[in-house]
Amino acid sequence: MQSGDTSLAWSASFSVPEDALVLHANDPRLADLAARLFDAGAGTPHEDPIRVSLQVVPGPGADRLALERSLRWTRAGQSWSLSMGDLLAATFTPGPATVTGRVSEGVLEAAPALAARYLLEAPVTYVLAQRRYRVVHAAAVVLDGRSVVIRGAAGAGKSTLAGACLAAGLDLLADESLLVSRADPDALLAAVRDLAFSPESARLTGLLSRTEPAFTGGEEKLRVDLFAGSAPARRRARRVATVLLGRRDGPLNLTPIPPANVPAAFAEGAIPQEEGLSAAVTAWAASTYRMSGHEDLDGAVTCVSRLLGRSA
Repeated sequence: MQSGDTSLAWSASFSVPEDALVLHANDPRLADLAARLFDAGAGTPHEDPIRVSLQVVPGPGADRLALERSLRWTRAGQSWSLSMGDLLAATFTPGPATVTGRVSEGVLEAAPALAARYLLEAPVTYVLAQRRYRVVHAAAVVLDGRSVVIRGAAGAGKSTLAGACLAAGLDLLADESLLVSRADPDALLAAVRDLAFSPESARLTGLLSRTEPAFTGGEEKLRVDLFAGSAPARRRARRVATVLLGRRDGPLNLTPIPPANVPAAFAEGAIPQEEGLSAAVTAWAASTYRMSGHEDLDGAVTCVSRLLGRSA
């Protein structure tokens, strides 16, 4: 099949925990990207599978950073669209659950991680969050399928601590937002599995040599490419604890929060995209901690590792 063919003659089914999607494409490379994010085979959809229709079209590549700077989002009712000039575009809606998109041959060839992020990860995350998941503003690190959720207000140090955990050998589910199952609050799913932070954070974590320039959230940042090692199994985990970040300075301290105080403490990291999290917060209350003094990154990583069951 030639790229640029608009027949969408190639199709495949993929499963997501508690949901499913069917991909129709005109180029098998798009299915290859999907297979690095979602398990092959039909899942159990909430109502109908998410229907994803993607095309590769003739066109040039472009500098990845320039593409990220050109990203534009628009909303019409419950539908969202994103575009990067004429080289990449997607529209996605929760009802009916559909994603449509296109990418130029040059961009797909030169920047497959970017294509996956904006044609698959971000659109499918939005649709999943309207079905059987909720969005949580938090980072999450993983060891052997167990996860600690790290939450805090903007600037609290979530990405820095998550990056330090990655550098110490833990895996990363999210640095900024993740999905939590409505039916099982301890079941976590990656949204856009990414690690982007400031140059100072990259230096502090020891990851500077592994980064590339990025533009995300309206800011110049550095990104660690996680897509290179992406696999469906690395995009899900079971939560075992939640850590709410307080002051960075001062002595390192990790203290359980009384369950009755957790809802108010959890709300400190809220963003507008979060809705309906009260059941999850209640379920997490008995294993939620306050961490302060996490400027001591080595000590903070040790605390997180112990929560995950890793011995010193």
